[in-house]
Amino acid sequence: INEIVDEQNKLGFERVIVPKAFHPFIIGPYNETVNAIRAKSDAKVNIPPLTLPSIEITITGEKNAVLIAKDMIQKIYKEKEATCSVISIKVAKSQHKYVIGVRNAGINVILKDCDVVVEVPPLNSEDEQVTLRGPTQGLSIALNRVLERASSMMMKQLSSPKWMHRFIIGKNGSRLRELTDGYDNVDVDMKDDGNISVEGNKESVEVIYERLCARVKELNETLAVDKLEIDPRFHSHIIGKQ
Repeated sequence: INEIVDEQNKLGFERVIVPKAFHPFIIGPYNETVNAIRAKSDAKVNIPPLTLPSIEITITGEKNAVLIAKDMIQKIYKEKEATCSVISIKVAKSQHKYVIGVRNAGINVILKDCDVVVEVPPLNSEDEQVTLRGPTQGLSIALNRVLERASSMMMKQLSSPKWMHRFIIGKNGSRLRELTDGYDNVDVDMKDDGNISVEGNKESVEVIYERLCARVKELNETLAVDKLEIDPRFHSHIIGKQ
């Protein structure tokens, strides 16, 4: 029992209150800062997801480790609170996802390069204001990065009958790979309503969009679809043995 009590006495627990706006600085780009805190202190640091309103960061581990982690977190917060400025800009809602990037890559690289946090409203919100928070010397660079990402990406759509999609895609995606050859940074999405969306940087989207339009035109000129009403009794004869 005494051993258990001694072990428990060595353990510590702390709650650190940090305003939500400063959590990304403690997390760091690609979780680098919080991972460094964990590695240096040997404490467990739990930061609530940025999508939740909680402002409480919890630290557990041996008492000395907990105090080291707490000190590191408070130093980051106090430094950023003293040195950060804030600017907001209006960015069209349709371009927010390009600012964020795939798996948050856009805002992570800006945080890593400029030491600036980019706050983008939830995608289901109508708010178009994007907020940048960081040291003055990094804000102008970060602002240009945000505007560049927002303006360099686009999406175009074209329509085609849904039955045509399998001919555009080809066996195991072979025909679609041919169409997008040389433009790996473009996403092509075949939708259930027959629409085809092309998304990526403007130059690439224009090229792939024209290739798809040409392919749809070719298929329209060479293929046709019709429907026949056949008594269900004869379906098995048409299909044959499997």
